[in-house]
Amino acid sequence: MIPIFKCATSTYRWMGLFPKHLGKFSTSFLNFRKAYTNGQSDVTKDVVFDRKAVEAGNVLQHVLYPRLGLQKFDWLNYEYRISWSLKGRNKSIDGQWMKANGNAIALVPPFVKTIEIDADRGFLRKKCDVRPLSVFFAIVQGSNQSCKNPCPAQVIPK
Repeated sequence: MIPIFKCATSTYRWMGLFPKHLGKFSTSFLNFRKAYTNGQSDVTKDVVFDRKAVEAGNVLQHVLYPRLGLQKFDWLNYEYRISWSLKGRNKSIDGQWMKANGNAIALVPPFVKTIEIDADRGFLRKKCDVRPLSVFFAIVQGSNQSCKNPCPAQVIPK
């Protein structure tokens, strides 16, 4: 017998990696959508993290959705979309709908971090026998891991 009224919980945590990012955002929104293929009405929910709540330490929110008689493990499947409202810029960043079936999603602010790398070409060439040098950055966004070089390297002469 299938437990019709069994529920799953999806937890969302605001993960501000850098304290200075907290002042850049006003609100983050997460739209949750669980579609049922057995004739049941979809479950939708909006999760909102505003700056004051995050500053106060309220960084966890939950969405509860029922099984409603679905018999396979795909009853855990759902979709979500994250949007960010930036403070003082009258601008928002809207994400794409993503599929998930896990019980936790981290919301990481979409801010760009500038990294400067300084190297002594003469030292690298003479002491280490290194001529060309490439730098790539590995990032994890949601459940996707990738290695990106988002912009061409700029050589600034001394």
